Amino acid sequence: MFQQQELYDLQKDFIIQTGYTFGRKLNGVISKSQDIIQSLKVHVYFSWSNKYQEGKWFENDLEKKSNCEQLVLLKAQSSMEGFFGKQFGLWVECIRNKQHEVFFKGQYENGQRIGKWKYFWKKNLNSPYELIWGGSYVQEDGKWVQLNEGFNEDDILRRLKDFNKTNKEEMKALTSEFSKILDHIQNPPVLEQQQGIWSFSVSIWFKDFQFENEEFLRKCFENDWSYSKISNLVTNQDELNEVKNLIWKDYKMIKETYKWYSSKSPSGEVWSISNNVISDFAFETGLFDKTFKLSDLDLKFIATCAASFETERNHRNPERALCRYQFMEFLVRVSMVKYLEHKLANNIAESVQLLLDQCRPIMQKFDAQKWRDERYFNKQCDYCLKHYKPKLYSVYYKYCVKKVKSGQKKYMNLENLRKIWVKTTKLDDNHEQNSTFNLSIASQIDELESDRIFQMNFVEFMEAIARMADKVSLPVAQDIDKSEEQHQQQPLHIKLERFIIKLAQSCAFKEHKLQFGNNEKSIFVFEHHNN
Repeated sequence: MFQQQELYDLQKDFIIQTGYTFGRKLNGVISKSQDIIQSLKVHVYFSWSNKYQEGKWFENDLEKKSNCEQLVLLKAQSSMEGFFGKQFGLWVECIRNKQHEVFFKGQYENGQRIGKWKYFWKKNLNSPYELIWGGSYVQEDGKWVQLNEGFNEDDILRRLKDFNKTNKEEMKALTSEFSKILDHIQNPPVLEQQQGIWSFSVSIWFKDFQFENEEFLRKCFENDWSYSKISNLVTNQDELNEVKNLIWKDYKMIKETYKWYSSKSPSGEVWSISNNVISDFAFETGLFDKTFKLSDLDLKFIATCAASFETERNHRNPERALCRYQFMEFLVRVSMVKYLEHKLANNIAESVQLLLDQCRPIMQKFDAQKWRDERYFNKQCDYCLKHYKPKLYSVYYKYCVKKVKSGQKKYMNLENLRKIWVKTTKLDDNHEQNSTFNLSIASQIDELESDRIFQMNFVEFMEAIARMADKVSLPVAQDIDKSEEQHQQQPLHIKLERFIIKLAQSCAFKEHKLQFGNNEKSIFVFEHHNN
């Protein structure tokens, strides 16, 4: 016989990994029995960490009118990203945020939910877990759909979110409404029909994506400044401080510009700006004129590279190319020749300001985050990535670098992303491949001491795929007569879905192509009809 344990705090006990007890709600009362006589093996999935853990699920005799159910965790957690094959058997799936705790318990067969699923929740950290009700899954027209019993999953999460803010009467009314059982089958709602308000905090990116806030940018800037030789060029301390303040003011623009141009022709896999690329930059920003010529630019380029003798043995700092801190220094050197030496500026600080103002119309166009905010970070792309995540991870895992240091996570490098690009699109454009990789990779504070800028994780891989999809704009049969401009103007989530299906057909493991590579019906079918 298994003895009943105490109720547990979900967030606290997930850290110490012990177990949880769930009371079954009968007539508004949580009833508990002392003895639990049934035990089932279970896999527990933690959505916020994308990990699973083995455990045991204990139940009372099903004929007893009052009982409780208990989950006990056993082995250590493992990553779901390493879980291949279709889920089967009993699973518990957990959702957590600041407002509520929810568990789903039920059976999988060949990766699909089957039979009866039970929903447990707690309205706050001090309350017990209550069985709300269950939903069933049946097969209809070859697809698994949910039997609606007075709710759908989105309704649960949306409404439970505000339970702790309601009074007892409102809570009673909501519970009564949730408990109604409808007698008909309802297909799962597609994205366009869902009424819930989307936010980044519930997205697939929330856990791992790192925004570049002012604190992070300041650390990057100070690190680059410490490597540079600008203090050797500006000997007056007051003027040096003024120059530093001017560059910091536009540092984000400078960093984003460097990221764009360093993608054009890197030194192997090391992001850097070559002599030819810096000439493109000078031409595009209109730096060349009667007094400032290509030969002047070349001299400043060579001087900047030569000044960094301390880092010449660092493979992340190519001998004949500019890395990030050098690009900042290069701009100061060019400003002094173009403006100060020709008496167009009274001091170095003024010359730096003139150069930044000259280049600003071009430099301010480069902003990797702007594309994310305007095209990528939205409800539709989030839904698409969540739906097709197994396909994406199958390809990611196949093309990851297999030999890594002990304890290091697998990652994708530039060479393998290029292979994916060519196999999926049949196009071989090095600049597009390079920029897709580099713009998707998170910046690092010290890019001279970190190989992370060459190592793409899964969240960055999803972004790279989205950038590919946006650029390529694959057509489908019914859209084949549309112009190239019309294809380009389509919403990103439409492009992304098409590209992921093509990606799976082209790049997945052979054993997964049959499972993943079929040209399945769009999850945005209603949107196509509306358009």
